[in-house]
Amino acid sequence: MMMLNRLHQPILLATLAFAVALGPAWAARGTISANPNPCQIAPGEHHCTAFVTWATEGVQKARVFVRDESVNGAPEREFGTGTACDRCEANWIEAGRRYVFTLIDFSAGARGEILANVTVTAAGGPGARDNGISGVINAAPNPCRIEPGRDHCTTFVSWSSTGEHARVLVRAEGAKAAEERDFSPGRAQNHVEANWIADETRYVFTLVDFSTGSRGRELASVVVTSIK
Repeated sequence: MMMLNRLHQPILLATLAFAVALGPAWAARGTISANPNPCQIAPGEHHCTAFVTWATEGVQKARVFVRDESVNGAPEREFGTGTACDRCEANWIEAGRRYVFTLIDFSAGARGEILANVTVTAAGGPGARDNGISGVINAAPNPCRIEPGRDHCTTFVSWSSTGEHARVLVRAEGAKAAEERDFSPGRAQNHVEANWIADETRYVFTLVDFSTGSRGRELASVVVTSIK
């Protein structure tokens, strides 16, 4: 019996070492952003170009879809494939429209988790009055994860603008739908916690120019969701 144990001991140790070396599997993660956002439509033009960048971790296959949120019932279409892209061009961004780019895990061969999303808009265009103020807004993690036994999760919304009086407004769509409200005071830069992101609900955070004392142009927006 002792000899049998000694014979199997090297095999057992090697197996344990291999398991430790493997470690825990990475959870699927991803980020997506666009630059410039909003992009600027040149005089006489009807479109501008934004470059979409995404990256993933623990993902074998991924795809990015885009949907024009400003058109009711607009279909989602594929924008790109691959686990990462440094600078994928979207040269058809129109004024007055909101394009949501969604990064999705396809490692299992079918549509999986939403890893991240970003909303892209345009500034300028025919008849537009542009005061030169621009801004960006992001949320992370996005989507945030609702832990077992919890009803909400937390994301942190960050933004910056070239104007002194920008404000972030938020509205909820879906299961916890709510009218648009002021999310935070008007400061040029901020990083604010939103610890009430619920399931089956989309939260649209919009950075708005208030430099004239009243609501002006939408500078940028981001859609925040959750997963379980």
